Amino acid sequence: MYIEESKPYFQSYLRKINELFNSNVNIEEFIAILTKNERNEDILFSYLELIKRFNANKMSEHTMGAMIKSIVLGVEEIIKDYKEEKKLLKCLKSLADDENLFKTYIIQEYEDYHSSDELLELLDNLISENNQSLEQYLAIYHASRNYLAHYNIDMNKFFWGEDGERRIISNTIDAVLIILFRIETMKQKSIEGK
Repeated sequence: MYIEESKPYFQSYLRKINELFNSNVNIEEFIAILTKNERNEDILFSYLELIKRFNANKMSEHTMGAMIKSIVLGVEEIIKDYKEEKKLLKCLKSLADDENLFKTYIIQEYEDYHSSDELLELLDNLISENNQSLEQYLAIYHASRNYLAHYNIDMNKFFWGEDGERRIISNTIDAVLIILFRIETMKQKSIEGK
C-alpha cells in the first residue's frame, strides 16, 4: 500500500527504463513488476524512506549510510539468488545484454583502485561517461556495492558529490531499480517461454 501511494517517486524512472529496455511500461505496470515479491518490496520501502529523508533534509550520517548499504546489499542477495551463483560479478555479467560491453565498464577491485577515494573517483568518471546502457548501470552497481561493502561511507562524496550534484547516490539508486526490473522481467520471460 505504501509503495502504491508513493508512485510519484517512481515516475522519473519510467523514461529511463523504457529507453534501456526498449519498452513502453506505464507506472502501474512498473510498480506491479517491482513489487512481485516481499524482498523487492522491502528494498523499495527502504528506497522511499531514503528519498523522503533527502527531501525533508532529515539526514543522519549513520542512518543514511545504513539505509543505502541495506538497499545495495539486499539487491546483491536477490541477484545471487536469481542466478543461483555465489560470485556477484558472474551474476551481473549474465544480466547484461552485451557481456563484452559490460567488461569495458567494470572497475576491477585491487587492480584499478587501492583506496575508497580512488574508487569513488573512478565511479564518478564511469557515471560521467553518460552512455546510459544496462551494462553501465550494472557496473555502477558493482562499484557502489564494493565501496559500501568495504569502506566507511564518506557522506560528502558518496551522497552529495564534490560538486553537490548527488551523481553517485542517484545513479546507484537508478542501478538498483534497473536491476530489480531486469530480474523480474527475465523471470517473467522464462515463465512465458516454458
